[in-house]
Amino acid sequence: MKNFYKTQHSFVFENNFCDWDTGELLSPIQLQNYVVLQVAELYYNNAFCIHSHLQHCDLEITFPTTNGLFCQTDGKTEKLRKHQAYLSFKGENHQLFSRVGCRFQTFAVNFTSPQSKELFRLLKQRFSENRTQTCPQLAHFFTAIIGEFLSTQQDFFSQSLESLITTVLVNLVRMETPAPQTLLSTKTATDDILQYIDAHFLDICSLEELSALFGYTYGHICKIFKNAYSVTPVEYLLRKKMEYAALLLTQGKTLTEIAEVTGYSTPYNLSRAFKKHFGVSPNEFKTRKE
Repeated sequence: MKNFYKTQHSFVFENNFCDWDTGELLSPIQLQNYVVLQVAELYYNNAFCIHSHLQHCDLEITFPTTNGLFCQTDGKTEKLRKHQAYLSFKGENHQLFSRVGCRFQTFAVNFTSPQSKELFRLLKQRFSENRTQTCPQLAHFFTAIIGEFLSTQQDFFSQSLESLITTVLVNLVRMETPAPQTLLSTKTATDDILQYIDAHFLDICSLEELSALFGYTYGHICKIFKNAYSVTPVEYLLRKKMEYAALLLTQGKTLTEIAEVTGYSTPYNLSRAFKKHFGVSPNEFKTRKE
């Protein structure tokens, strides 16, 4: 039986998944390789804080779908951007907070089989020191996990959930930074960078991640990109987002919806960027198009 509740701020499966004093599990879901303790999606319009607490689960993964979330483990704080997975482990003191509106997903699991425990060992070895990994391609898996709990189809629930969790964890283990190239073809590099921004402009958290993807310093990437297209990567990314925001406006989307999709923390910040880019406010733009 899947138990969950939904409020204006969250969708949570078994939010109180353990007794914080004893660590006793209350209503876990037992799978072949895992015990699922919690699945949640939380969204806040204003600042919030989930106070420091001891992790009783083997692993908790937090996955923000907007910028501005802060995760703290054993006193060390990291600011997460959209689509940066953050891992925390059993026995650590953990805290989440944001100074602005924020939306994020999270799930907590224990590992039970020898195979899953080896996967857990690899995850802990990789992420105990560096807890974040930018991985926008995991977004649809997290969404699918949330969807499993909302689904009315019970027959394949356990098998689907097992597969989705394994896919997320294996992808995190296998994430690697490409080795730097020794020679750079300017034409090839700029074309590849342009195509990457075109394909991922809604998922890119920071353009500095281009350095890891293409193996060159961000300064060098900016230089060759501007030489090729007369704009910096930042300016090009902004143009892509504003063009998409304008399209969504004509389709009747609200500023709140568009801000969430394009990665702006508030509709006000989106509106300010939109007016700076187009010279008119979103409302004025929409009126002219009608």
